[in-house]
Amino acid sequence: FGLAFSLASRISGEGVIAGTVYYLSPEQAQGKAVDGRSDLYALGVMLYEWLTGELPFTADDPLAVITQHLYAPAMPPCAKNPAVPPALDSLILSLLSKAPDDRPAKATDVLESLSSPALWTGGTEAVDVPMLERIRRGRMVGRDAELRQVRGLWARAQAGGSQLLVIRGEAGV
Repeated sequence: FGLAFSLASRISGEGVIAGTVYYLSPEQAQGKAVDGRSDLYALGVMLYEWLTGELPFTADDPLAVITQHLYAPAMPPCAKNPAVPPALDSLILSLLSKAPDDRPAKATDVLESLSSPALWTGGTEAVDVPMLERIRRGRMVGRDAELRQVRGLWARAQAGGSQLLVIRGEAGV
């Protein structure tokens, strides 16, 4: 996605992969053989983005995005949008599987699933959000006093006062 080219020209003469990193399948990133399941991976990214308003993998550096495509599990879409039905959530996560063999085999299989009324119904279930995602979302646990202090300093800075805040400590604490 982002560029149109034939299967024979996915890698340029300089060995650079052509395409948009946000929709790049893991096998493309690794220079492995690709087939229609690579496009199904990109479809999974698009469905994820449409339903949550966010890409499943983002970073400031394209290499970091590619690394996430290779190794990071996607946060279930229903964790970001509770209105996503469980069956649709499962379909999207299967499209975002790292291994092509774990994705639907053909686009017609995905179309059949998307056409099924059962995919769009069903109650929402509570989703356990992993700790790293909670940190990314900005949830702090056990730091109420520090958080109040930071918010107070931020409010003073927004009001035009100069502020300096230094945070230090062990990584991950």
